[in-house]
Amino acid sequence: MRKKMGLAVCILVAGLLIPYLITMLTMEEESVPVSQVAKSGKTVTLQSSGNQVDAEEYLIGLVATAIPADYREETIKAQAVMERTYLYKAMDGKNTIDESELSRTPWTIKEMEEKWGRDQFQNMYDKIGTAVADTRGMVLTYDGQLIDALYHRVSVGKTRTDTSGLCPYLVSRESSWDLEADGYLQTRVLTEEEFAAAINSIDPETQVRPEGILSTVQIVTSDENGYITLMQIGGYQFSAVKVAEALNVYSTCMELEEYEGKIRVSARGIGQGYGVSQYGADCMAGEGKGFEEILQYYYENIVITAV
Repeated sequence: MRKKMGLAVCILVAGLLIPYLITMLTMEEESVPVSQVAKSGKTVTLQSSGNQVDAEEYLIGLVATAIPADYREETIKAQAVMERTYLYKAMDGKNTIDESELSRTPWTIKEMEEKWGRDQFQNMYDKIGTAVADTRGMVLTYDGQLIDALYHRVSVGKTRTDTSGLCPYLVSRESSWDLEADGYLQTRVLTEEEFAAAINSIDPETQVRPEGILSTVQIVTSDENGYITLMQIGGYQFSAVKVAEALNVYSTCMELEEYEGKIRVSARGIGQGYGVSQYGADCMAGEGKGFEEILQYYYENIVITAV
């Protein structure tokens, strides 16, 4: 009798584990991870295989690539709501979308293991999966419409206001925690030749000369927080985003100055500065704030809606 009971238990355990093991062993390298989150009825068709994945499962890969997994649980939940808002807005009322139509690429299981290490993979994966499950179906709306749930890693001490009028929920918020963040200030020192080479990599049609190049730099447009939008260098105008990318800094809140015969580039913050500061959000979570309060702080007059 005891042997039969033991056999029954083994069969039960195997029945629970086999589907999981089959999934892990047969999962294609480019597929998104499968989680035990509840189904939404909305699906994403994967480019790599053509398989359809439920949107709630797909979100785990999106959240993983968007935010450090060692951030606090409430911060991860806030990110899950933002990523779901992005995904559902991209779906535009439909119940399915092809992955090729999305501008963000989720991490695969393999990429998660590489980024987090095998020892931490399961803990981090479960943490993100729980955040997605705990916020199931929650999205952000303004005036009944899904918002552009913008976010960035670190602000310059306050976030930016959208002056276009298209996103009235993007209003500047104090985020002084960010001043203490790792990477808040990035500095590079370049020779004139190195600086010119970086600028010349932006567009082969607009080539600048290195001699005296710093004297040709002009800020054409910028905002009250110091983020530059348009610059003139060597007689040509450039998007500040392209300049920052070429100079290998992470923000358009830049200053360029002469330093020991070279050019010093200083940039503050990480990202474009609109919406939620992830670092600031994590500090708020450390002060006991929940994900709803975090989202309602950084976005003005939004509603957290379950769909």
